[in-house]
Parts: sequence; C-alpha cells; structure tokens
Amino acid sequence: MKRKLRIFRYDPETNTGGSFQTFELEAAEGMTVLDALHKCKEEQDGTLTFRWSCRSFICGSCAMTINGRNGLACKTQLSDLRGTIRIEPLAGMHVIKDLVVDWEPSLAAYRSITPHLIADDDPPEKERIQLPEARRRYDAAATCILCFACTSSCPVGWTAQNYLGPAALTKVARFVEDDRDTATDHRLQMIADENGVWRCRTAFRCSDSCPKDIDTTGTILRLRRRVAAPALRRNE
Repeated sequence: MKRKLRIFRYDPETNTGGSFQTFELEAAEGMTVLDALHKCKEEQDGTLTFRWSCRSFICGSCAMTINGRNGLACKTQLSDLRGTIRIEPLAGMHVIKDLVVDWEPSLAAYRSITPHLIADDDPPEKERIQLPEARRRYDAAATCILCFACTSSCPVGWTAQNYLGPAALTKVARFVEDDRDTATDHRLQMIADENGVWRCRTAFRCSDSCPKDIDTTGTILRLRRRVAAPALRRNE
C-alpha cells in the first residue's frame, strides 16, 4: 500500500523558514513511522534528519509531532494513521534541523531538580531494600523516558521559559514518593513557586501526549497537595 508522508524540513545552513516535503513510499505490514522515515532517507533523500536509537520506545529519542499529536515514531504504526501523514518536530522547542530539536533547556530543568536518590544514612553493603508496595507508589513516574513529548505539548511551557515543565516535575514526584529518599522537604520547597507546581494550568495535554501513559497532570496535582499540606495543617 502506498502512503504519503508530509515531513517538515529545515536546514540551518540556508537560514530560511521551514517548509514541508512530500514523500511517497510503499508501506509494508507492521511498518512504524520511524521505519517509514528510514525508508525515505535511504531511498529518496539522504539529507532527511531525525533522532532515533532503540526502536523499542525506551530511549525517547524519536519523539515528534505526528498528525498533530506528540508521540514516538518507533511506537506509532502507519496502519493507525489515515491519509497523508504530517510529521513535524516537537512544538515549543528550537529546531536544529528537520525533525531534530534542542533538548538542552528541558534537560537543564531536569538536572536542576537533583534527579538522583538522596539518603542521609551510610550506604548499605549491597542495596537499599524497598518493599513492593512502596515501589508501586512511584511506578508510573519511574517509567518516564525523558522524551519531552509532555513538555512540548504544554501551552504554559511555550511562553514561560523558566517553568520546570511536566517532565521535570514528574521526576520530582519519582523521588518524593520514594521512601528511601530523605530530601523530600528540599524537593518540595524547590517546586513551590510560580515556576514549579503552581504554574501548571491543568490542560491535561501532557497526560494525553505521554507515550508511557503517565498521568502527568495527576502527578503534578499530587505534588501540589504535598506542597500545600504544611500550610493547611497550620490553618486547622
């Protein structure tokens, strides 16, 4: 079956506005959008540029906008899409070339939240034991692969440059909800301002775009309750 892909192209060397290029290819059964991009690059235009790595929706490298929705090219089946498929880079991010965007601002937000376990006690000889029920508290947040599809879909993040964004806040929740971590108060103070949990406008676009089906908005709302809890207790 022949399929058409309308792909955004941008060459920084020409420094002109982006445009769309249409590719037509014979689509095999089971072909993903990433497979189709490789086929276009290998058979029609070797200058086509996009990120990819694992092909197994684990690394998050191939996040892009497909028919108006953010997702992973390696997870999206061509058979699930109708008509001409429109493929664009993630919105709200600086385009480096074609479908490749600059992740550095989002990665800087991620680094700022101290994304590793903090424990006051001495390290154990082997590992820090955790009960399964304690692990389940942050199961969803732990599946975040930092593809930044959620951050790109957030309308607040398009204009509020200092907003941590849903991906970074999800990672905060991953550690706040981990009973082995002892920096909960520090982490909550870090996000208790206009660039943290209070900037979210609950548009739910982040949850809708997550390829791992994380309820990102719900995660941010849980963090809000944790941030507000001390003030609520004082008012009781």
